[in-house]
Amino acid sequence: MPATIPFTFTTSIQPNLSKDLNFFSKKFIFSHLYKAGGTSMRALLLPYGRENIHGCHKHSKLKEIKKAVPQEVFDSYYKFSFVRNSWSWQVSLYEYMLADWAHPQRQLIQSLGNFDNYVYWRVENDLKLQKEFIYDDDETLLADYVGRLGNINNDMKHICDKLDLTYNLPHLNKQENKPYREYYTETTKKVFEEAYKEDIETFNFKF
Repeated sequence: MPATIPFTFTTSIQPNLSKDLNFFSKKFIFSHLYKAGGTSMRALLLPYGRENIHGCHKHSKLKEIKKAVPQEVFDSYYKFSFVRNSWSWQVSLYEYMLADWAHPQRQLIQSLGNFDNYVYWRVENDLKLQKEFIYDDDETLLADYVGRLGNINNDMKHICDKLDLTYNLPHLNKQENKPYREYYTETTKKVFEEAYKEDIETFNFKF
């Protein structure tokens, strides 16, 4: 049986990589962008993968995973990730951090008082782009397939067909927020549009 690579990772176990690669039946790497449906996807993928490559964690970027596994594995395995509309992504992250008592930034986000202040804090102090999860430093796309949360069922079915996996996607870690557009004023919408311009243009996101 050919060696296979786990779809996502944690630093809690430090296996012998060459041995660890022999335990799996499918050849894929999943880069889990947070708040983009990844928890549900991981549940579907878990029977075919494992979360234990030393040096990576469940939200590792593809360029980080590339450094952690043999080059021939990274080059030959099917690599995929999912992205999410930038404005919707940040609303989901904001609400998640407020709701999760264990989140390390919960008190900070709570102290900001409202979403408008969160917008300015985010773009000025902790701006992270989704494209960083799937592009290399030289702007090379590392993923073979980039799905979209807004089309998760069709995109995940495509991936399952490609890898010959059983499609049975649960809906886990789901939040019940008001429509994301209601969180923004014209000003904060434009602030985010400028800050996340690379993502918006790369993935053709629309407000």
